[in-house]
Amino acid sequence: MNILSSGLTDIGLKRKVNEDFFIMIDHASGIYKTRELGQLFAVADGMGGHTAGDIAGKMACETILDYYDYDRGPPAGSDGADAVRARLESLFVKAHDRIVSYSEENIDNDIMGTTLSVLLFLDDKAYITHIGDSRIYLMRKDRLVRMTKDDTGVQLLVDAGNLTAEQAAKHPMRHILVQALGVDIDEIYTRSETVCAGDQFLLCSDGLYDTVPEHDIERILSVEGTPEVKCRELLDTALKNGGKDNITEIVIQIIK
Repeated sequence: MNILSSGLTDIGLKRKVNEDFFIMIDHASGIYKTRELGQLFAVADGMGGHTAGDIAGKMACETILDYYDYDRGPPAGSDGADAVRARLESLFVKAHDRIVSYSEENIDNDIMGTTLSVLLFLDDKAYITHIGDSRIYLMRKDRLVRMTKDDTGVQLLVDAGNLTAEQAAKHPMRHILVQALGVDIDEIYTRSETVCAGDQFLLCSDGLYDTVPEHDIERILSVEGTPEVKCRELLDTALKNGGKDNITEIVIQIIK
């Protein structure tokens, strides 16, 4: 699978520390076995207001890189897909345990936590593993679809039919997480999708989608241009709209 990708992170206009972190491991990275094990992208958003959120996000992303410690690629076929999902889920648990241990040893048991959204491209599949309220979107044939579900109390209300998606987008408690790495893990969200030439994926923290409405994200991604150009326009739009939080994004184009 051939892809083009670009990522940006920005502290925004209101924060004093950037608690976001991201990684991009594609064929150009060199030191990882991407031909055998795939190309991996991740965004983490350290929990605002918690001690050392920036450290938690960095630790989560660094732990995910252990995915490449396979001695060889996972087996082919459906068993291989299950092995990939299991491997990624186990690394989420490992990241959670590392963050908890760090907080116990270094910050007097204070809470530190982070979201983590991971996208792995292997063969013709995109594997998603996710916890928190960072997001992964798929843009296919000029239609934007969210591929992850926010781990928030407000999302639970939407799922129960007590709130509409429009109401949830403006709810004052929309970013109160019900689970995050370093805090609590109940269920890690996973899914896979067969990818097609022309697909675009966007990984982002809430600092982007909270200030750039989905219809504007869809518009920006639908215009002809490179991932670098689209990343810059998304970031500039978020800053123009207030930039009240850290902003992180990765744009990926599938060119096969």
